[in-house]
Amino acid sequence: MNFDLLAWLIIAFWIGFRVALTVSQLKVALGLGVVVAVASLVLPSVMPLMVAILAPFGFLLPALALRDVLGRTWIEIAPFHTLDVILVLIVSTLFIAASIGVFTVDPYRMGYGPLAPAVVTLVGILWTLWRRHFFILATLLAAQITWTFGYLSTNFFDLILHAILVPVCVIWLIKRKLVEISRHARSV
Repeated sequence: MNFDLLAWLIIAFWIGFRVALTVSQLKVALGLGVVVAVASLVLPSVMPLMVAILAPFGFLLPALALRDVLGRTWIEIAPFHTLDVILVLIVSTLFIAASIGVFTVDPYRMGYGPLAPAVVTLVGILWTLWRRHFFILATLLAAQITWTFGYLSTNFFDLILHAILVPVCVIWLIKRKLVEISRHARSV
């Protein structure tokens, strides 16, 4: 099975699951997630369009989707802290800006060589161990191993970053703040 197809199915399932979860119970949301994933395969233009827009998916985007679903269903997963999300937002935004020429340094180009991926992986391992994000740690290691053996992409950053992380982080931060405001309003 093509990796981008598998990644898209995971993401489509997650989108259907999250949307359904806002208005239904967990089991119904799981079922609707499956329906959305299957529908994205059956409808002739949906999957190719999404792959064309979002590919390469890399490891991180589908892993975050799986982490979210598993954390809401079967496995207790350490939640992300605001600091984690702010750092990912800053790093992703700066990386994208630099990669499109806003700065003179192009970090994307460094993803083809051995040094930048090794440093990023080491820093990522230390950070995820410290913050107890073992699912992200496993994702980072899988990306490093896959890249080392030349599978999926010749650029390491294709496997661990995705442009959609920026709006996802912004939405997560807004939602976190709204939840805090709601809790504070109830306690008053």
